[in-house]
Amino acid sequence: MKKYLALLIFLPIIFFIASCTDSTTDPVTSATEYGTFYLETAPSYAQFFVDADTQFKVSNEDTVKNLTVGTHTIVVKNDNYADTSFTVTISANKLTTSTITLSPKTVVYGPIKIWETTGTGVSQPSGLILSTGTTASSSNAAIDMLYYSNSASSTYDLRSSDLITSTARKTRFKAAGTSNITDGAAAPAFDAATWTNKIPDRDTTQYYFVYDYDGHYAKVKVASYGDNSGQEAYVNVQIVYNKAVGEKRFK
Repeated sequence: MKKYLALLIFLPIIFFIASCTDSTTDPVTSATEYGTFYLETAPSYAQFFVDADTQFKVSNEDTVKNLTVGTHTIVVKNDNYADTSFTVTISANKLTTSTITLSPKTVVYGPIKIWETTGTGVSQPSGLILSTGTTASSSNAAIDMLYYSNSASSTYDLRSSDLITSTARKTRFKAAGTSNITDGAAAPAFDAATWTNKIPDRDTTQYYFVYDYDGHYAKVKVASYGDNSGQEAYVNVQIVYNKAVGEKRFK
């Protein structure tokens, strides 16, 4: 009788233990993991965007914390340089670094017709504004260069506007030695002793590097030339203008 009583007591306990052993536990969800991203740009003072929705202003370098683990798209912007896009893979609790050199933003203008300074009218502008690729009167204080001719019509050249006007906008030139103005070659550093203030108006065999009053580098080439039924002379010029101050690279 005692054996049966003991069995009745222990059976419920055994069934309880068995039920606990067979039951499943709820899955544990891991917390979101994060990493840190460090960006350095050359030149400095750029902006970069993470996955197109977050903007960070950086001056040469910056660190972004708490980026989710995985791949992110980074877009770097600077007004005077081409946008740069790349991807980074962020690891948990680690620092990911990138160093980016931006490509300069250049603008190609032309051919642009400019007329000789002597004997031409209002509709035949002799001056050229490099930054916009537009023509203006030779007396306009904003021009960087002009197509000069003297009253005897014996002297013709493309020259800096400061040579015949009161403007302080000095423009200087240096021969490139090649005719392909879109070759992407970098300009040599400006040197006042070796850069000239005027260039030939009939030299179509090569382009010339340009350094303007605002510190911009450019390229200029005489694409063609002619006259107006044997009267006023003109040149058609092509320009590649570098938008970043002091930037000698063209690609």
